[in-house]
Amino acid sequence: MKKYTLIYLLFLLCFACGKEESSKSSETEKSYVSANTKKENTKKVETFEEKMDMIGKIRNWYVGYVWNDGIVDMKWYAEYGTNSVGEELDIDFCIRNFNKELDSNLNSYDEYIGNLSPDKFSDLQYSWNKMYTEIIEIQELVNVESVRKKDKKSMIVSKGSTLRQYFQSFDREIDRLEEPK
Repeated sequence: MKKYTLIYLLFLLCFACGKEESSKSSETEKSYVSANTKKENTKKVETFEEKMDMIGKIRNWYVGYVWNDGIVDMKWYAEYGTNSVGEELDIDFCIRNFNKELDSNLNSYDEYIGNLSPDKFSDLQYSWNKMYTEIIEIQELVNVESVRKKDKKSMIVSKGSTLRQYFQSFDREIDRLEEPK
């Protein structure tokens, strides 16, 4: 009988320890979930450097995908029948990629720049807003009128010049913000 009592006591002791450990595990899990929920609910405050990195990313995206691979190639196609380096250009493919880039990124970048603090970024935002409006107009123009080979009267030719003016202002403002104070 003593043997069974001893086994019974050992069983109770193991069960109680397991229950206590399970309780600790559950409490740890609850605090972990609570901490993660708090992290998700608190918005990380970006540093000035992080903001400038994102603005640099937007600048690079614009120069590469919107300007060089899109507008400049379409403009050259309308004027000369080739891309900007004199090579054959599939204009439908170019327009499709241009639209794809704008549809994927333009609105989120516009929202990002619009949410920057106006006291520090107002000139940048002003230039961006001009660019944004012009980009949308060019996209609509390209999709409605299309771009025809060696059509020097195409509106894409003149629209590119206005956009370049707005981008130069945007670019100068980025340089000004990056200058050490």
